[in-house]
Amino acid sequence: MALAPLVLMAFFLVVAHAQATCYSSTPGSASFSDSYDGDWDDYGYAPEILRVDVTNDSSCGTNINPVIEDAPSPGSLYEGDSVQTYINTDGNLATGDPYDGADKVVIVLGRGYPNDPDDPPMLGRWTGSEFNFDDLTSLPSVGGGGFSTNLDQLGVPGPTALGISVVSSYEIYGRDYYDFAPEAGEPPFSFPVSFSTTPPPPIPPTPPTPPPPPPTSTPTPTPTPTVGVDTIAPRMKIKSKGAMSVGRKGVVSIRLSCPASEIRCIGKLTLKTRSKYRVSSSVVNTSRKRKRTRKIKVKLGSKSFKIAGGKSATVKVRLSKKNRRLLKKHKKIRVKATIRVRDAAGNSRTTTKNITLKVAKKRRSKKKGKKNKRAVSASAIRAYEAAEEALRAAQRAQSR
Repeated sequence: MALAPLVLMAFFLVVAHAQATCYSSTPGSASFSDSYDGDWDDYGYAPEILRVDVTNDSSCGTNINPVIEDAPSPGSLYEGDSVQTYINTDGNLATGDPYDGADKVVIVLGRGYPNDPDDPPMLGRWTGSEFNFDDLTSLPSVGGGGFSTNLDQLGVPGPTALGISVVSSYEIYGRDYYDFAPEAGEPPFSFPVSFSTTPPPPIPPTPPTPPPPPPTSTPTPTPTPTVGVDTIAPRMKIKSKGAMSVGRKGVVSIRLSCPASEIRCIGKLTLKTRSKYRVSSSVVNTSRKRKRTRKIKVKLGSKSFKIAGGKSATVKVRLSKKNRRLLKKHKKIRVKATIRVRDAAGNSRTTTKNITLKVAKKRRSKKKGKKNKRAVSASAIRAYEAAEEALRAAQRAQSR
């Protein structure tokens, strides 16, 4: 029994030195698609993961890019958004976290698009009980939630298949909303990697460069202009006059128009307050979970749309109960409407417009007159019954 700790220590020493240095790797790429959840399972709050692109070059470099619908470039996540990529580097579920055996995780935190830049992707390693970020390793950004690294930095011990899972989240009012790729309960995406640990031979000296040939008088051909390529992104317009009313069910209807020069306009409309409001949020420390209040710009809601070219459509954005209470408390709220749209050729544009939301006035009941009439009729009946009872009492007294 006394030898058990020594054997266990020797095992961990062997594992710690099992990582091999990568000198060259086999190039490869893969794209893993994720089902479009839209506004159904996460109410449109969590960043929508469209797919996960993975590439590995010949020099051991690895790029993992979760493509986010409304965050196409670095720094475009909203405050409260996060993208977490979990990587199983050795193919062994027993050496990583209990959920999917991940040995490494990379987290990107949003700080408030478009004013505050996002935090750089941070690399954490599994210690046996949690992911540790004490060495503060930051990685170059790729897209809105991706990063660039290499096989040595990930600690890949040898040729294997990387297991990749991505989770995006949005936290507000003490509640978290998630989107998973692949879906929760499904195995991680598998991306095979193969590399060599043999150093390359020394590079021979470069021979002297021969002198350039004498110039010739051959005329340079005129390039043929490209015709019919669409490079102009659509300009969407919000048709609004004055403050927009929000009904009892928390729905605000916004009229959008797609230019006639486009085949179709596909995008997402997001409503966010222009001013900061005090809301409650959860704070997690090492001992317990508590709540505190802070002032932030509140994301009221969002809705995806698809409009044909030259047409207009009404996009209905539903506010949550908490956001409806916020509007009811302040009567009117100034809002920034952000439209992220792309056309059929893939050209994208972001448009913003300041609008005002207000609580809709209550409608007067059309049956008010009928209710008064029924009330008067009931009073007349009670008076008639009282008169009849008095008459019967007088008749009984007279008969005596």
